[in-house]
Parts: sequence; structure tokens; C-alpha cells
Amino acid sequence: MRKRRLAGWLGLALALLACGQPVRAADQAAAKPALPPGYGEVQVTVLGVTAPFFVFGIVARLGQVPGVAHVSFNLLHGIADVTVKPGANITDDDLRHAVRNASYTAGPIKWLAHPSPAAMPAATKQ
Repeated sequence: MRKRRLAGWLGLALALLACGQPVRAADQAAAKPALPPGYGEVQVTVLGVTAPFFVFGIVARLGQVPGVAHVSFNLLHGIADVTVKPGANITDDDLRHAVRNASYTAGPIKWLAHPSPAAMPAATKQ
């Protein structure tokens, strides 16, 4: 009886997610804050994520990569948005390894902006 009730609630939750209004690209761009100077941004497609519960592990693993400032995840599209600190040297393999450590497979990786070493604070430059 409990399994049936849980399955019913899960079905309702998925139906509510599926019937949401699509977000236009212009609305997404307007809602997204601009990056601080020098920061980079990369989108990592993660294959096979089906529930919000599993997002936590992916965000945590990507956040542990040295040089990552912030990670957010879009469950609808299966894309992790990763903000990279200025001057960080992060490779696609580092990101794939983090996703693999979260027990998922990384799909395409798209760099939207590479981090700039010129914007690093003088105390951290070597």
C-alpha cells in the first residue's frame, strides 16, 4: 500500500514538472546574472539524471574540483552550469572525472567563457 501511494505521488510530481510552461531563451538569458570579470563558465551535460535527489551528488562532486566557484544543475535539460574562478586551470577531463565519480556519464562539454588570469587578485598570482 505504501509503495502504491509513493508511486502515485511520484507520478503526480513528474506530471507537474512535465506540464510546466517552456521557458524562452530570451527569458533565461535575462534571468541569468552576468559573470564577474575574469570568471569562466562551462556547461556539462550529464546523462541519465532522472530525479532531483540525484542532483545533489553531481553538484557536490563538480564543486570539489579545484577552481570551481559555483555549480547549479538544470534537471529538465540535464545540464550542470559550472562557474570557474579566475585563473583556474580546469580541463574537460577534470569535469568528466567528477561526473564519473558521481556515478554518471558526462555528455558534451561546452565552454561559454574561459577564466581570465588577468582578473585574479594580485595576492594569488604567482
